[in-house]
Amino acid sequence: MFQLIVIEGPNRGSIFPLTLGDNRLGRDASCEVVVLDEQVSRTHAVLRVSDHGCEFEEGNSRNGTYLNGTRCDGATLRSGDILRLGRVTLMFIDLDDSSSPSLPELVPGGATWGGKMNSVGEMASVAGSTRYLLGESSAIRKVERLVFRAARTDVTVLVTGESGTGKELVASSVHRNSRRRSMPFVALNGAVLRGSLLESELFGHEKGAFTGALARRQGSFEMADGGTLFLDEVGELPLETQASLLRILEGKGFRRLGGTSMIAPDVRLVAATNRNLLEMVSQGHFREDLYYRLAVVHIDLPPLRDRGEDVVLLARHFLEEISQEVGVRIQEFGESAIESLRSYPFPGNVRELRNLVERAVLFCEGERVDHLEVGPGSYSGSLESSGPPSVSGHSSASFLSIEELVQEHIREALSRAEGNKSQAARLLGIDRATLYARMKKHGIEG
Repeated sequence: MFQLIVIEGPNRGSIFPLTLGDNRLGRDASCEVVVLDEQVSRTHAVLRVSDHGCEFEEGNSRNGTYLNGTRCDGATLRSGDILRLGRVTLMFIDLDDSSSPSLPELVPGGATWGGKMNSVGEMASVAGSTRYLLGESSAIRKVERLVFRAARTDVTVLVTGESGTGKELVASSVHRNSRRRSMPFVALNGAVLRGSLLESELFGHEKGAFTGALARRQGSFEMADGGTLFLDEVGELPLETQASLLRILEGKGFRRLGGTSMIAPDVRLVAATNRNLLEMVSQGHFREDLYYRLAVVHIDLPPLRDRGEDVVLLARHFLEEISQEVGVRIQEFGESAIESLRSYPFPGNVRELRNLVERAVLFCEGERVDHLEVGPGSYSGSLESSGPPSVSGHSSASFLSIEELVQEHIREALSRAEGNKSQAARLLGIDRATLYARMKKHGIEG
């Protein structure tokens, strides 16, 4: 199966599967491959697919077509070849070639299947989650290049970055663009479980291995056999579990809890953390040998505050996506809202941005978001009034300490989420594990 992917140009990120016979490439809407550029002719070129491969032929082009940097009237295409016409650059991919890159989830700017455009950034059947890699900044382009390279190998990958930057998305992108893409992608959060429960989740258990083990159970490593295991919050793993993980990465396999047989599944590991593992190594909290086993490829995600205009680009993407989800017509941000987006540092990163846009959509009364309240307590102001920002209805006259403010902020989120901790975490712009930790710290019951 062949496909063309727009890697630069007006509809960057569009994906066009090619079918047997002639596939016209041009600006005309009747073409099988439609590119949105006035410098491209209506029928610019033809891609002729047969059982023997794909032939490129120049069509009624005014400006010509360049193949791998050289003007060309026709050629047999090979996987990875680059076509440039007008301001549009496309990559030809042979999906049956095991050495081919598979790029759809990583190219920012939207996705097209069969010439039908989905909402910007939504990957139809390829990706089931929002793509936080959308962006044009040099920082996110660097991440994309690293993901491309990592995806073509089976080496372990360490993804670092602040909470909310999209570490699981990067792991999923590595998987979906690798030779393992048709096999399972299994995600496990190392911060949620402890002791035998964590060991059981990772390695599985036999019936009777511990109280409550009523039947044999496969662990995450076995479930990911042939595919990819994403281990989030790897910095939270206890030292004994780190030792077990190291043995697996060294090819020594593992036993289920209570088992005797060695198991050695074929798994590609992508680990992630928001902690400084090298600092933990120096403090004796993380194994140095495990760190270097994990960080064969190290992808460090930039915080949103370092991504410039990506903030506005992402916000507009979320606005379109969420508006469609809830069935409303909200088309744009006003100037005041744009200025708020540009001026706020978003400590909760892309997750916080999406939550902010989601609240704005839910409570917007027109077709444009003219005002955004950002920062702590913004959801309260968004829900209750369009007046000055407040924190749970408190004015400056009843000034709260930081400790009290955090406690009340968490309680308010839990109340509005009716006790649903996942929803409360989304309102707060943090992950569920962080919410649990903060509830425990501040003595807040569910």
